Amino acid sequence: MTKHSVSGWAFADNSKELAADAYKTYQEVKALDKVNILKQKVAYGKNEFEVETPIPLSPYSLLVFCDRGNGCFGGTVEELPQNRYRVIVYTD
Repeated sequence: MTKHSVSGWAFADNSKELAADAYKTYQEVKALDKVNILKQKVAYGKNEFEVETPIPLSPYSLLVFCDRGNGCFGGTVEELPQNRYRVIVYTD
């Protein structure tokens, strides 16, 4: 199982462009209607999701989808068996 780190963009000089790209990516993934959120756990500083998708998506796309078009603080995406992923979105 591989774990990927996704960098945040909240404090980048081009944060407005990165925010627009994140929202566009979210809309594209949402339109596929192929990502199912199976579990969600909310904690201080992070939200954890378990998702399932039969199609290959980048860690960035999965993270932005779970964060509904944001992802400004980044997070991690871990590959699990059976086309599942553990996505941790940093919120602080």
